[in-house]
Amino acid sequence: MSSALRRKELETNIKDLKEAYLGADTVVKTFRWDSDERSLSIRLVIDEETFRFSVYIPEDFPDMRPMVSIDGDDDDELTPVVEKTSTYAEKPTASIGSIVHQLLTEMAKIREFRVPKVGGLALSSAKPKRNLKESMEDEEPEDDEYYDEDEGGHNEVSRLVKHSQIAQQLFGADTVLVYPFIDTVRLQLPTSSLAPDLKERLGLNSLYHSHVVVSIQFGSGDYLYDRRIPQVKALHPKEQGSPDRDVRSGLGEQVENIARQFLERVWPSLHCEAAERVMSKLQAMGFDEDYCIVALDKHNYELDAAMSFLTEGIPLLKGEAHVPTTPAPKPSDGGGKKKDGWFGFGTAKKDKGKGRDTSGGAGSNSSSTSSTSSSSPATTIEQQRLLVTRDIVDLEDLISKGYNELAMAHALYYNRMHIPNAVRAFAGAKGQLEDYGALATDSRPELLERNLVVELTCYLLRRIQRPIGYCLICDKPIINKSQVSPTICTVGTCQFNYIELGVCSSIPVSFCPTSIADDIMNNPDIVDLYISMAVASGTSARKNDIFNPFPPMFESSGTKDFTGVVSVLMKIPSVDDMRKHCTSERQLVRFLNSHDSTGSVYELLTWLLSINRAALLKMPPTLHIEQMKTKHQYMMTAGTDPDKAAKFKAWRKEYGSYFAFHGSSIENWHSILRVGLLNLSGTKLMTTGQAYGPGVYLAPDSGTSMGYARTGAAWSKSKFGDSSLVCLAIAEVVKHPEAPHTANPYYVVRNADYVATRFFLFYPGGNSSLQLQAASLDLSKYV
Repeated sequence: MSSALRRKELETNIKDLKEAYLGADTVVKTFRWDSDERSLSIRLVIDEETFRFSVYIPEDFPDMRPMVSIDGDDDDELTPVVEKTSTYAEKPTASIGSIVHQLLTEMAKIREFRVPKVGGLALSSAKPKRNLKESMEDEEPEDDEYYDEDEGGHNEVSRLVKHSQIAQQLFGADTVLVYPFIDTVRLQLPTSSLAPDLKERLGLNSLYHSHVVVSIQFGSGDYLYDRRIPQVKALHPKEQGSPDRDVRSGLGEQVENIARQFLERVWPSLHCEAAERVMSKLQAMGFDEDYCIVALDKHNYELDAAMSFLTEGIPLLKGEAHVPTTPAPKPSDGGGKKKDGWFGFGTAKKDKGKGRDTSGGAGSNSSSTSSTSSSSPATTIEQQRLLVTRDIVDLEDLISKGYNELAMAHALYYNRMHIPNAVRAFAGAKGQLEDYGALATDSRPELLERNLVVELTCYLLRRIQRPIGYCLICDKPIINKSQVSPTICTVGTCQFNYIELGVCSSIPVSFCPTSIADDIMNNPDIVDLYISMAVASGTSARKNDIFNPFPPMFESSGTKDFTGVVSVLMKIPSVDDMRKHCTSERQLVRFLNSHDSTGSVYELLTWLLSINRAALLKMPPTLHIEQMKTKHQYMMTAGTDPDKAAKFKAWRKEYGSYFAFHGSSIENWHSILRVGLLNLSGTKLMTTGQAYGPGVYLAPDSGTSMGYARTGAAWSKSKFGDSSLVCLAIAEVVKHPEAPHTANPYYVVRNADYVATRFFLFYPGGNSSLQLQAASLDLSKYV
């Protein structure tokens, strides 16, 4: 390209940038190009303070990269901004527009202003998009091309950028941000609609968490055709004055898991649909199916690359066609659309020969200005965007006035992700509607192209409105629908992520199974143990004091029906028998009701396994504490208060810690496993006196604690026996100045905050001969 043409294109590009950035409502006040010096001067005014920068653009740009500097005296505050922008400018793909955008983004991190949104120009080398109303009046571009002002010539717009720009138009540029050079989309989801008490339970700090932010990194190339599931990460704000410390929130961590689970569910189906479309296009060009399979497998289902390979490499391909290859995925292989559709609202189907929608839509009225008639052909996302009628209220205008992004998400949901219908419903309701079902339109059109960015944004905006009632980690619904606190389910992987990796440990949580059938199948020994402990507690002479918590369905006007509770507990079939009927929750309910037609057995079992439950992670044999001589070993935490956990961790770091044993009668463990070890000295719950003062009593040797781990009447159907179950805990104690450092002959810890239960072990048949010193066990590797 000649230098004159290169200069002309550069000046045109800078002119477009100037028009896009300058304005009364932006921080950019001067945007001047000096052609002689080849310098772009940018002046920002933020809170009445002026900042000046220069971008030197070499004659050989883009072969030579621009240089960014402070225009004036060096400023320590601005140095990181210039350094990071300069590093970005070194990328060969960075355009002038993206470099300016990067500069403003870095400035916004230290001065907190809104980066002017200029659409594709700021984020890629595409032309700046106009407002939605204008763009909808354009003709559909041919072959998805745009004119590249920086590079000159025509280039294909990436599908990720195009889909993200549509999402920005629907939800606002503050909600959806796209970084095409790193194939990343960032979603900033507002939390303002959540109730104050819910925000508190989810660990949302009003100073830091007006939004929860999640970043999704897609594969390079055409993102819909990539076999790899995108990577998801929650982005937490930095604490003021401590830039290295994240201010985490339970909802932020939960949203990361929600997004990850959503993508894992839809990705196989999505890739299958995309692959089928590419296969159809290649076959329509006359290529043989076997050759197409080889070409697509080699080039990750990218149409252009596969077509080029087929065109140029037929001789080579003929030699490879007989080699077994991975076939293109098809719906019949289990990867197709689910019967219930993307969000559980059915897949649109056409009635053969009639062109009639049969997905359950209310009607099939045609319209001269809409493509959503049931007799109209299916449309792509891009076509739908362009087919929205020009007299629709401008979405950007609505969103700029503060109308609800959630309403748009509901409009898309109730209109099966069909953008024109959703826009009409949204605009007609002025973006605000209490009855979101009224945002639905009658027609149910079919989509040929899915916009995953819009789908994911829609899903997350709706999903974070109901964060309670799902496992924070696997996002499966829990069995206890009355649960009011954030919850982690009892599946081993979720327990491991919480106990060992600290996932979602920034807030107090409860533990509850996703279903009783799953709990019985995954944790049979724990289910057996909980039933046995409840029976022991309910038949104890001290039952009125120690059976805590007590099932509320057996309590009336302050009177507890212990006989009724024990009677129902005894009706529960053995765990082995229940495991034979756990194909589904419904099958288990029918089986349990055959033992008690009132439903009391299932109701009590559900309560027993879901209320105030401790986190117990079964240790694999390779991690067993061999000296403890039992295969029933669990890592345990009964307390989930993150503030207490943080204090304990800080004390351990400052003072160190040691381990000790705690034994107690089987009848007490129904309560201990739910509330932890407490200082009960001087209360009616005290069982062994306080000869050495009040506090939590611990022993340095297992033999002493085993002496207190008395057996008692338990569940007759237990696989561990009905009267010889011995339970033992190993606790960690910090060497706080107020805590005992030596046993005399016990450790008596007055403040229970200095004690953390780490391990739970039990011995069917008893094992009173076990004699071990806690100090001899190498337990530090577990904490």
